[in-house]
Amino acid sequence: MRAFPNFFEKCPKSRITLVLIIGFTLAQVPHLLPSAAHANAAYAANIVDYAFQPLHINITTGTTVTWTYSSNGATIHTVTSDPQTNLTQSGTPLISSGDLSPGQSFSYTFDLPGYYPYQCSVHPNIPAMNGWIMVTGTPVTSPTSTNSSGNPWLLPLGIVAVVGALGLGTWGALRRRHRNIAPHN
Repeated sequence: MRAFPNFFEKCPKSRITLVLIIGFTLAQVPHLLPSAAHANAAYAANIVDYAFQPLHINITTGTTVTWTYSSNGATIHTVTSDPQTNLTQSGTPLISSGDLSPGQSFSYTFDLPGYYPYQCSVHPNIPAMNGWIMVTGTPVTSPTSTNSSGNPWLLPLGIVAVVGALGLGTWGALRRRHRNIAPHN
């Protein structure tokens, strides 16, 4: 009697074993992939005549606010950070739509928590054209600002390939070892 049964020669279990190794290896792919980012929330605001509607907005980080100039006014408006607040490193307003004509929209995604006062730079003295956004939550990294390069599937596929190759190599070595130990008829 042998120390262990002749597992690979009893029936086509070697094929079953190979399928199981590959199956268990592929089952790990979802665990190796980065989590899918949740869809960013969206918030719609309007510019109607000489007013932002709503004037004050409370959102969480990762939310994209879209302002739409929805009235048929004859003037232009902007959505711009208040002067001396929320500036970029170069000193320009963080939120800066440029001129908006009726029917045009501007979107901005708020990735950092904080208080963001904004105004229409064309009509800064009209109270209804001076609003604020309060952003709560933890900072998020927007997908466009990541510094990754190359194919995002390359690393997980490489890991699966290495694990699969090791599994097949181990299986083959065990099979050869088993054949060498087993007495020949």
